[in-house]
Amino acid sequence: MGCAFHELQFRAGRNQTKAAVELAYACHNLPQAHRTDHFKFSYFHNLFRDFHLSHGYLLYDFAAMIEDIKHNKELDSSIMLRSD
Repeated sequence: MGCAFHELQFRAGRNQTKAAVELAYACHNLPQAHRTDHFKFSYFHNLFRDFHLSHGYLLYDFAAMIEDIKHNKELDSSIMLRSD
């Protein structure tokens, strides 16, 4: 969630209001739903993928981060921070 807040702040600071709103929407149920019986990684992966397709990448690759979490991989800067 810290990455999402960081990206929200960055996008809002660049007047990317629509992107910030859509990112907030994609994240809003994540803490509550994570690790419950009805949690679907694919749902959040698709939300973040669609977000990136619509608004591009600024700081983080949220869809890739969800995939790594799904496979119990440790997140590190190579997947979290975008270099392009």
